[in-house]
This record gives sequence, structure tokens and C-alpha cells, in this order.
Amino acid sequence: MHPCVVPGPASPIPRCTYAHAQALGWVRSRFQKHVACARKPGILPDHCQIIPKRDESSGQILLSSVHRALQRGMLGIAGLASVILLSGASPAHAVNKNQLLYLEAWKAVDRAYVDKTFNGQNWYKIRESLLQSESFGDREQAYAAIRKLLGTLGDPFTRHLGPDQYEALKRASSGQLSGIGVEVGLRSDPGSATSRAEVLSVVPGGPADRAGVAAGDTIMSIDGRETGGLSLYSIGALLQGETGSGVEAEVQTSRGRRVLSLQRERLVVTPVQYQACGGERGVAYLRIAAFNQQTGKQSGEALTKLAAGSPSLLVMDLRNNGGGVFAQGVAVAQQLLAEGTEVVLIADSEGVRERYEAEGGAMLDEKVPLIVLVNSRTASAAEVLAGAVQDSGRGRLAGARTFGKGVVQTLTPLSDGSALAVTVARYQTPAGRDINRVGIAPDVEADLDGVPDNAAGFCALARAGKLPGALLDGTSRGGGATPALAQLPR
Repeated sequence: MHPCVVPGPASPIPRCTYAHAQALGWVRSRFQKHVACARKPGILPDHCQIIPKRDESSGQILLSSVHRALQRGMLGIAGLASVILLSGASPAHAVNKNQLLYLEAWKAVDRAYVDKTFNGQNWYKIRESLLQSESFGDREQAYAAIRKLLGTLGDPFTRHLGPDQYEALKRASSGQLSGIGVEVGLRSDPGSATSRAEVLSVVPGGPADRAGVAAGDTIMSIDGRETGGLSLYSIGALLQGETGSGVEAEVQTSRGRRVLSLQRERLVVTPVQYQACGGERGVAYLRIAAFNQQTGKQSGEALTKLAAGSPSLLVMDLRNNGGGVFAQGVAVAQQLLAEGTEVVLIADSEGVRERYEAEGGAMLDEKVPLIVLVNSRTASAAEVLAGAVQDSGRGRLAGARTFGKGVVQTLTPLSDGSALAVTVARYQTPAGRDINRVGIAPDVEADLDGVPDNAAGFCALARAGKLPGALLDGTSRGGGATPALAQLPR
């Protein structure tokens, strides 16, 4: 075996492009361009032979097999993720750009995924098996191979996003998108493994809201295509589109099935609503519908204004909040809790590795009682906030058990404009509870369907004196007692 060499004027080894060498993990940032292979301690093994040859006509790189030292740890994760071993094959193998994309995705998961057993399987063998069994003739076939690779993890939240899906997700996180104004989740039909699109929340004043669509409705089809069996991102792609374009949605409601012809609009999602309801009880209402990049800023402004009115009770509504940007859920919790109070624990397969605490002090007098409304569609970052409030004793939860998404994803862009959402950690509540697939049980179970999930509707009940007595029992202006919730209206 020849040691790795740096191609030079006297070297017979042709050079490959830096982009391909980097994608294959042969080079690091400190290498110069057009380095095919380098013999440097701790970077590449001393006993290997990598002889790249650029085939300009086909756009491919021909590689010889790498026979030894792969398990000695000197390549590091990036290197191991990119060495191609095709057992029983000929000495040289063509690797096209679609295979490189597949390897890039494999490497991203290998580096960051929370479960280092990779669902109890040999992650390297899975990579090689799919390289041999799958077709990589075009980009869609590469995507299919990546999805099959991720499917072996048994994790519905680690997934591949096509370029359009990735761009749509970035727009949604920023609070701007074009569509009909609904947030959807997947709900399984009773007695069936097929899941359909359930409306989690509706953008106030948007096309769907004006048409009477409400949380809990089911979107059966979009432009004639049934939603059963589609992924969330496929459903989102069907609902979103150019501003002014039309879309036909068949919606199942509690009153029957309706076919709606809607026109997409440019939507700016305002995640926070608030109002000082007034009335003799001094109730304040804070609605957080989603966690996008604007949520922490808007909730801080809301709490500042509500605190100025010296409320006797704050009701924070997290119903139908499917989560969003994890850091924004932490930010809102920090606005409500005393400095130094734990907000959330971040854990991986080896245990807790990071703790988030409240900083800067609460923005609302801690003597003001706090009630958080939750339901089965309260998920992810919203559960981070709910769990922090409950475990700290700052307030109580009322409603139904939450969804149970206790994992954190990061978005990893790929070189072709697509991306991976990779589960990088699990979170636990400050008391150490792992709520993934379990959810958080409220302090008081109650049917909240009769309580409006918007500031105007909720405060109308408050001003009319129609809020249930159980919601207010034990509160008094400045009294600091947490309400003794018995039940809420049905």
C-alpha cells in the first residue's frame, strides 16, 4: 500500500476538485484547493491508498478501495462518513454527484444524531447497503435513498426536506408565508393506520378563517389529492403557493363535509395576542399561537404592557400551539420565571448535558397567579414552556394532556439546496421528566372547547362575568394564590 501523497509536479496522481474532495471528507479547511489526499498525522491514516482520478467527460471521480485503518479513529467522523467501501467490487468505482449528496446526508446524521446506536443498528452497514441496492441516476432517486436511510432510524422528526420544502419552512419560521392560513398536523383515522391533515390553528383573518375553518377540522383533500398518507411537508407544499392563486380544499368539520374554494394570500403570522380584559377581577389574557422568530420579542412587549395594568390573574393560552423555534419557547419561559429558575434540561444518549435557566428576572410580578391552558395539540416548544411553569410552581396547567414531542431538531442545509431536520437532543422538564410520546398531564383536566382561543373572545367572557368561578377561585388582586381549579366550562 502506498501512503497518501500530495499531488505535485512530480506526482503521477491526478488531482480532483476541492469540492469533491471536501464532500468525501478527504480534506479539511486548512488544506489548499485541489488536494486529493494528504499524509498528515491525525487526519488520514498512514496506511491507505486513495488515488482519485477526475473524469471530465462524465463528471465522476474514480476511487480505489480503502483497505485498512478505517476503525483506528484517525479519520474522524467526517472522514469515516465519506469513505466508500463496496465489498466484492472492482478496484475502481464511479461515484456520481447524487451518491455524493447521499453521503453528505449520511455524514450529517452520523455527526449530530442524538441516538449514537442509530436505532440499534450498524449505521455504516446501512450506508453501504443502500449505496449498493439503490439507484442514483438522478436527484429524485438520491432523495428516495436519503429518505430510506432516515427511515431506518424510526424517528418521524428526522426527515429530508426538498429545496421548496426547506424554503417554505424558513419562511414559516420567520412569520411570513403565502397560503390559506392554517397550521396542520397529522391525525390517524380511527381503526386505520392512514393519517390525514388536522387543522391545529387558523391565522386570524386569513382565507381559511374567513371561510369558517377551525382548529380540529380535517382537510381531506387539496385540489383533488387526498391527504391520507401524505407527509406534513407534502401537505404544506399543496396548501402554499403564489399569492393570488386558487386552491380547493375539502374539509371535514363537526357540521359535515365542505368543499372550499380559497385564494392564497401573503400572510404575516402574528404569534402573540394579548388583552387586559378589565372587569372587577382584573384578568389578563396572553395567547401564544406559535413560536417563530418574533414570538419572544412580542411576548416581552405584551407582558410589559399587561404588567402595567396590575392584573390579578394572567391566563396564558397555549392550546393548538404546535411549537416552532425551540429557543423562543425558552425565551418566553425566561420572561415569566425568577432568575436562576431552571427552564429545561437538554439530554442525549449519555444523559443531561445542558441546562437552561431564567435570566434577568420575571417581567410580571410573581405574586400574580398564572394559569396555562393546554390541549392535545400543545407540542414541542410550547411543552417546554408549559413544563417549566408547572415544575417551577409558578403556575398551573389546565386542559388536556399535551402532545408529547420532547425532542429537538436542527436544520442542516445540503449542498443542492435541500436540507435535513435531524433530532440532536431530547429535552426534559426541570424535574427531569422525559415527556416524549407521553406529554404533560395538566394539573386540572378540563374540556376547554367552550373557551375561545383568542383575546377578543376570551375577554368578552371575562367582561360579561361568564368566566367560570373555578377559574378564579382563590385569586385576589395581589393575593398571589394560584387558582384552585376544579373545572372549566364545557
